[in-house]
Amino acid sequence: MELDDIFQKARVHVFNIGKFKRGASVFIPGIGILVGRSFKTDKNLLRHEFGHYLQFKKWGAWIFFRHVAKDSFLSCWRSQRKKYVWYRHCDTWTEWSANLLAWDYFGRPDDWNTCVYPLKVNKTRHGASFPSKLKQLEEDLPKAEL
Repeated sequence: MELDDIFQKARVHVFNIGKFKRGASVFIPGIGILVGRSFKTDKNLLRHEFGHYLQFKKWGAWIFFRHVAKDSFLSCWRSQRKKYVWYRHCDTWTEWSANLLAWDYFGRPDDWNTCVYPLKVNKTRHGASFPSKLKQLEEDLPKAEL
């Protein structure tokens, strides 16, 4: 299976500088998925980033840029700060909902890496719950029966 076939709706671009060399990745609407050279064939990472594409398609540009992209960026920034050693970017609502959408889109694959790309999280963790004004979006997500 060619990754380009799976991710054709969101082009994959190698951006091999800075943190991208160490595994950073991002989905940018209209551009695609940016990854470092070593990660361009990482199926798990690409599925996750494709989940952000699905968020954009499902919820639209306003919600994506105003809430998803902003909250995801701040979460990523926070997770890299020493004073937030307890903080896990993958547990935030922007990330687990991207995982859930991608997992469902790709037919709920058995080889989904739930350790790195969780489908369910402890909602008491910081940032795990949807913001109150977006709660209705959570109700529309697929349900993970693991």
